[in-house]
Amino acid sequence: MWKYFRKKSAHGQKPKVPSGTRVYAIGDIHGRHDLLNVLYRQIELDLEQFPTEAKTLLIHLGDYIDRGPDSNLVLDALSLPQSICDERILLLGNHEDLLMRFLIDSTVGRLWLQLGGDTTLASYQIPLTPPVAPTDRFETLRNMLIEKMPNSHRELLQTMPLFHQLGDYLFVHAGIRPGRAMADQVREDLLWIRDRFTDSRIKHRQIVVHGHHTTPDPVIRANRIGVDTGAYMTHRLTAAVLEAEQVRFISTGPNQVN
Repeated sequence: MWKYFRKKSAHGQKPKVPSGTRVYAIGDIHGRHDLLNVLYRQIELDLEQFPTEAKTLLIHLGDYIDRGPDSNLVLDALSLPQSICDERILLLGNHEDLLMRFLIDSTVGRLWLQLGGDTTLASYQIPLTPPVAPTDRFETLRNMLIEKMPNSHRELLQTMPLFHQLGDYLFVHAGIRPGRAMADQVREDLLWIRDRFTDSRIKHRQIVVHGHHTTPDPVIRANRIGVDTGAYMTHRLTAAVLEAEQVRFISTGPNQVN
């Protein structure tokens, strides 16, 4: 799927990434290691079809885990060096944030499992009903996850930034609080904000490229670009391709699933 975007920024100019840069910004993976492999191959083909001397940058917008079947394999893949683009940036999503909180405080476990953490535990071969008293369940699950999770996965999660700024674009998982300077944004909003951000028509200082808000197709507004197309349930993982003043999209589809 391909679309093009030529809206003007808050300063009256067409938004663009810096000269000599091409960005592939990838939406929420949610445990779909199979789709990640397909999309990476599509990006390789895109680079063959549209070769560039520009620096190429992969930006993942968070939510690598939960809901889909292979969260551990996704973190495995993201822990390894990649050769598709010149650089890769992995932003933190709210699901990774919940996982890290659970590793410290087992009382977060009930909320995390309700939001899809059960599939992440299953991907590490951890049973959801350990043979202990119910009051000890989440502490037991936490201890089992600490034992099963490779150090490389934990180190990866601990190094993920909350956002990345590039030219006229801000890349972040969920969005920002409209009308608030970037320096005054809070972690909770960057990871969790919903309607107050997506419903806003305020022109931010930068176009916000984000995931978190699932839609059947990528969304383009004058102030934001959304690329969470619900991969774990739709088989559609999407990347926005940004170069100069142009935006286009690459998406997987059901016919590409092995």
